[in-house]
Amino acid sequence: MESDGTDPPVDFNTILKSFKNHKFKFASNPAEFKIYPQKFTLRPKGLQRIQLTMFPNQVRETKNQLKCWITDMDGNDVETVASINIRGTVIVPPLRAVKPHINLRECYLQFPYEGEFVIKNPTELPAMYCVILKPTNSLKIESKSFVGVAAPWVETKIPFTVICLHPGDSFAHFDFYAVGHEEKLFELTLEVESIPSKVEASAKNIDFGHVKCLEEKICTVDVLNTSPLNFPFTATLFQDEPSEKGDIWAIQPTSGSLPSQSKVTLEIALVLKEVGWHYANVRVLMNEPLKHTIDIKMKALGVGSPLVFTPVFDKSAVLNFGTMFIKQERFFEYDITNQGVNSRVIEWKHFNDKPPMNKPEVKGQTQSTAKSEPKSDGDKLHIVFCST
Repeated sequence: MESDGTDPPVDFNTILKSFKNHKFKFASNPAEFKIYPQKFTLRPKGLQRIQLTMFPNQVRETKNQLKCWITDMDGNDVETVASINIRGTVIVPPLRAVKPHINLRECYLQFPYEGEFVIKNPTELPAMYCVILKPTNSLKIESKSFVGVAAPWVETKIPFTVICLHPGDSFAHFDFYAVGHEEKLFELTLEVESIPSKVEASAKNIDFGHVKCLEEKICTVDVLNTSPLNFPFTATLFQDEPSEKGDIWAIQPTSGSLPSQSKVTLEIALVLKEVGWHYANVRVLMNEPLKHTIDIKMKALGVGSPLVFTPVFDKSAVLNFGTMFIKQERFFEYDITNQGVNSRVIEWKHFNDKPPMNKPEVKGQTQSTAKSEPKSDGDKLHIVFCST
């Protein structure tokens, strides 16, 4: 070859790689021809087939010559035996867009959806193309077909996958190029309407009501997922302000997976050590890919007392000292433990029963009704316990 035949040609894979790196220009005089074989020995009455391959890398008219020389043993040219003129015109097929605008509606956040552009090659020549996505922050778009070949006479589909990153309407624009044509041929547009993934709690507020001190009370709340995605989650308890009341909150489960079109039930257990109002919050964090937070407010009113009697002190019970003689001593013992966080002042009071209404009072003297032998019923003494 007189020119363009000595260097390696720019083949298809090199062009595709160049397009992926966003480099659309090649050398001004690329090597577009390949001769095989370049050297051979032609025996008497022999025949040798020479194959000439052209790699059209630019839009231009090609004029060249193929010459064949006889060489000596040292490789020096001795005689020109053939000279073949080569002519050719390299063109870019006029590709056009059949579906230049794609509209995807009601797409959940972080969920992959598929779409496709369609182009048509109305010529008998194949054409290499490249689709370049303009920068966008609201959509994540991927495709293995943004660089490819449009076959002759047929429509070519360019599939892609899109993930919505923000709710609302989003747009993406693509520039469509063909190899050999430095200017873009046309523009493709993608419009997506994204909606938030529907993950919510069955209640935003939980009222435990009246909770007796030192007694556990349990409430439940459901976290509902109506989206098509499975979401990993973590559940934690926190208080807006540090509490010094010693209340104990616990939640189960603390982590797991929230299946699509399903729910997870959270169980919150509460033990109070002081009376009064108690407040806390549940935070359910949806991890990747949703990154969504649900806060649930809780309150409880502590009632009763954090004092523990050992043995158990039944307020309705009667301390029966049984049959006793005068000046005989008997006693009941109780251990009192304060499991609250505040100190308490304890006071015991006692008082006698009022005299029976059918017994007249005798002024100026005291009359004993006790007999020499003890009665089985005995006298009643009321003891009142007060704590402050």
